[in-house]
Amino acid sequence: MKSIQIVSYFLQGNSSPVVLKRDEEIFLVKLREGMSGEFSLISEWFGNTLGNRIGLNTRTPFWITIPESVEFNDIYIEVRELVAKSVGVNIGYKYIDQIQEVGMKELNSIDEDALTDIFLFDILMMNIDRTTTNLNLLNISGKPTISDFDSSLLFNEIAYGRDLLADNRILQCFRANPLYRNVENDRVDQLLERVNQASMYSIIDEIPSEIIDDARREVLKKGIQERSKNGWRIKETLEKLECVILETEEERNNRIRKNREKLEKLVKGNL
Repeated sequence: MKSIQIVSYFLQGNSSPVVLKRDEEIFLVKLREGMSGEFSLISEWFGNTLGNRIGLNTRTPFWITIPESVEFNDIYIEVRELVAKSVGVNIGYKYIDQIQEVGMKELNSIDEDALTDIFLFDILMMNIDRTTTNLNLLNISGKPTISDFDSSLLFNEIAYGRDLLADNRILQCFRANPLYRNVENDRVDQLLERVNQASMYSIIDEIPSEIIDDARREVLKKGIQERSKNGWRIKETLEKLECVILETEEERNNRIRKNREKLEKLVKGNL
């Protein structure tokens, strides 16, 4: 039996990732109990694996099983509780010490074609979590590497038959993506050709049954097939984004204030 030990942790992001040592291998593991939604693990697996297969710089994901017998060092109590709730299958990556994040200042030094591919892939994955303060890009061996697909909404839309492009809040997130740019149809077609040559069904089949049952697996496969037929809605999204006017900071603050007031009234009404 392999020796599995949690040797460190990070109090950042929803998943509070931990550093796990399995025999001589060390992984950064994103705890499933701390991730942002029902399809977070699936999105992380699919986004990173598909990215690899079409030539994008994404990290190679691994399914990591945390047993109840996992060993701890001196771990913060809240992280220990999160680990206990995450016993079973989680997602991890080979651990890289002192990894560097890419900031806005470094974007000018990155190849424009690479940035375009990342932006188009964000649309494909319906990734709304790339912002000026959270680029989710890492510098690994001098290459900008995409990270974090756990907030992507592709599988939410597929599983529940939603049309998220009808939601202006989603379009606002895409339009505010710091990599947003006008992209010619030929450039989109080049990416789609690579995507549609990838073995996407096998990516879904590699998801453990603990994460997804057979019925839901077939739903996701069918949804992927439909997305492939309509170009993953990338061109449709780009057309919609041309008409999106970003809200100002004042408008955003007013919206947040009104939502908070509605919530407070709802809470008071239920007391």
